[in-house]
Amino acid sequence: MTKSAAYGARLAFGDVNKAFTVAAATNLLTIATHGYSASDPILIKSAGFVSGTPLVVKKVYYARDILTNTFALSLTPGGAAIDVTVDGSGSVTKLSDIAQISSLSGPNMQAETIDVTTHDSPSAIREFVSGLIDAGEMTVGLVFDPNVVTQKAIFDDLVARTQAMGFGFFFPTLLAVTWGFEGIVTGFGPIEAQPDGAVTATCTIKLTGVINVA
Repeated sequence: MTKSAAYGARLAFGDVNKAFTVAAATNLLTIATHGYSASDPILIKSAGFVSGTPLVVKKVYYARDILTNTFALSLTPGGAAIDVTVDGSGSVTKLSDIAQISSLSGPNMQAETIDVTTHDSPSAIREFVSGLIDAGEMTVGLVFDPNVVTQKAIFDDLVARTQAMGFGFFFPTLLAVTWGFEGIVTGFGPIEAQPDGAVTATCTIKLTGVINVA
């Protein structure tokens, strides 16, 4: 059984979406002057594909074969380019690590229950079925610095009531797993400052829709 300490877990986000087209003949995604670099984590936000393509929405990939207007995707940093089998289009966002995270908690997924008890339920015991699933929230503890670009961006997204952003939850390196999802920043604070401690803050992210755990 693989065991790993929690050290090294990361949460990254992307709040700039860019439209792309992809050609099966070249395996390249096209975005004019995209500005990406090799091994940048890329989340597919939406896609218009027919069945058969290996690209999946809300999955984290990595950029490779970088040119000014095109790039390919791989499953791991520096890995083989994904063989795209059909032409398509959609939108992607580059993920940037939220800096100076001290703790990560969530998502705390829960399913609603629906009471389906009837007058002939066996032994007069209530019966239930599973209802809608709430993907829950992630709580992010920060060693807070208002000058850190990614922390400021998260705060600004809350104030601007930005639509759902792309996120990547990177488990510790030994586990080699990344979850992709979309979420909305719903809380930032309290900010706490103690004379003998670091300035800290807590950020809350409400998940929306399916989590890609592949």
